[in-house]
Amino acid sequence: MFHKFAVTGAMFTFLFFGIAQEGPLYANEGMMPQLPREVTAEDDSLAWTVPASWKQMPATGMRLGSFVSADQPEDIDVSIILLGPAAGALEPNLERWAGQISVSADAAAIKKVIENAEAVKTGLGQDVNVFYFSVLQSGQEASTKSVVVSVIQLEKATVFVKMTGTLGTTAKNSGSFKELVGSIRRK
Repeated sequence: MFHKFAVTGAMFTFLFFGIAQEGPLYANEGMMPQLPREVTAEDDSLAWTVPASWKQMPATGMRLGSFVSADQPEDIDVSIILLGPAAGALEPNLERWAGQISVSADAAAIKKVIENAEAVKTGLGQDVNVFYFSVLQSGQEASTKSVVVSVIQLEKATVFVKMTGTLGTTAKNSGSFKELVGSIRRK
């Protein structure tokens, strides 16, 4: 119960006040190594493989994993975040992410994002979708902010994998993003 409350409290603080919680989200977080970061949440122990063109950074706040491009660290920001199993339905999360890049999030737009998703098989054996918000940004400059996300639903947790950057840099790194999502597995 403590774990779920701590994550819910951090999520509330982050969503409503725009700040991350100070201190560990989990009681045992201080004992966990920073790099490479393997995460235990309830009964789920996750690991992943960092794509060769990326560099793993220290995970902070709500992040279980944090990554940047090895040659151009400012190009992309990739995160792996673990929340409780009831982290919200897909559509509201897609709407929220669209809002983060100032893209219209009406029902037709969200439907288009879902219809243009690509399937990836994770190391957990699940087929999950990778959602590209670039499908809503045609005709915009390559320097326009964009996002690519994937959601992995586990029995006792929800994993969000998110890459932010520009239309150009997210397109350039989409293969590595799919590689990361595909590598997520149980330890």
